[in-house]
Amino acid sequence: MSKKIEDFINSVLSSEAQKNALELITHIQAKGKFPIKQHDEKDESGWNVDGLGFIVILSSADFPAPWTMWLGADKLGENAPNPIDESVKEFAWAHVSPCGSCGGNCTSGKQNTNAGLD
Repeated sequence: MSKKIEDFINSVLSSEAQKNALELITHIQAKGKFPIKQHDEKDESGWNVDGLGFIVILSSADFPAPWTMWLGADKLGENAPNPIDESVKEFAWAHVSPCGSCGGNCTSGKQNTNAGLD
């Protein structure tokens, strides 16, 4: 049976990391559009946020620690009411974390360009 992400966060994170992760989960769930479920019931560290991204909760040299979230960026800003400023685009692309091809059911290693930020 799949755990709730809040229970896992409370069991492995503490202080500000726990607070920030729980606030993000509360915000996502309040939207009511993005179900969150374990990526693999044998590995509690990965969580799919359907239609939005992927959350990893662990402390490892392979991932930013203690938790991180990846968002699909290929259509980022597509429906924004105002154009995204070029300096924001430059900052975002300077800090992109490439896909590690974890074996998930997403389009692993998909090449994105900043054209999606327009």
